[in-house]
Amino acid sequence: MNIINIKGSLHDKGVLGVLLHSQYMPTEEKLNLLADKYEADVNVSAFACIDGIIVVGVIVVMSQALASLEILSIAVEPDFRAKGIGSKLLSFVTKHLSCSHIYAETDADAVGFYRKCGFNNKSLGEKYPGVIRYHCSLINILIFAITPLSFYSWSSFLISSFTADEEGGSRDNVPCVTP
Repeated sequence: MNIINIKGSLHDKGVLGVLLHSQYMPTEEKLNLLADKYEADVNVSAFACIDGIIVVGVIVVMSQALASLEILSIAVEPDFRAKGIGSKLLSFVTKHLSCSHIYAETDADAVGFYRKCGFNNKSLGEKYPGVIRYHCSLINILIFAITPLSFYSWSSFLISSFTADEEGGSRDNVPCVTP
């Protein structure tokens, strides 16, 4: 399997077919509007995991200040889940886009995936009627070894690495995405 840059190809049926798994009540119109939005934003990067010629996973991220990335969408075809594809996509963007911090907002269905990848997860409560959302955050300490630290980066590292997760347990390991 290979990971490729798909910015400029987000309207491809194979890409949209995977992205629909990351959207609430997707329609063809909604997916095309989302692809338009991602394509138009110069701060957005998009990558796909390809098995032969089939798109099996997609990640879309937006560059933020201080080498942070926000995960806008991440999805894996159901038949290819639990094979490490989502983790590989996360590792790829973290390494190739040189981020020091990566975060996402998600629902209860995906919070376990982020926890497994080392993210700290904090409940945002019921943001929409009957829907609890989570803020998932990971500091990539590998970047800190090669990038000068600002006070903000260092304080963010300390705060997110050593705070309690949403279940009240403390994190005694420092999270890290490995390339």
